[in-house]
Amino acid sequence: GWRSAAQGGLPATSGARLAGALRARAASAVDGDTTTSWQTPINGSVGDWIEVRYPSPVTFDHLPISVVADGRHSVPTDLTLQVDGGADRPIRLGDVATGDGRARGATTTVDVPTGAVTGTTFRFRIDAVHELASKDWFGGSRTVVPVGIAELGLPTRAAQPAGTPFPSTCRSDLA
Repeated sequence: GWRSAAQGGLPATSGARLAGALRARAASAVDGDTTTSWQTPINGSVGDWIEVRYPSPVTFDHLPISVVADGRHSVPTDLTLQVDGGADRPIRLGDVATGDGRARGATTTVDVPTGAVTGTTFRFRIDAVHELASKDWFGGSRTVVPVGIAELGLPTRAAQPAGTPFPSTCRSDLA
């Protein structure tokens, strides 16, 4: 049901996401809504990545990155941005407070100056996190809770209007 870039959507993919959480997909980090977020797997946020592709070049000079900091998620401290497959650009978010005692899903936004950046494909890799741990309910071992990125701060595209009908044409190429 998501629109392609040619249809006004903003395609986003990730190396992985939180298993079983359909709303934790990559597109949630570029939908313009801080109440949704891309979430990494449990015990697996460092090295995970999210990639966004535009149909034509976009330019920005800063990124207001919003991370979930509610005391129930690990918080990223360092990212790497790669534009169109080029050189790595380090992004330091710093020591974002983990948000103990805040409402579930609460976010903190860090405005990151990037200098002028232009491209069509933007890949963000998580390099370091402030880990929050939980006790595994089954075996009692230490479990690192996921990172949640609510918004990458990239220019967003217009959201599909609510109530937009599905195409009524029959298709024979689907299961």
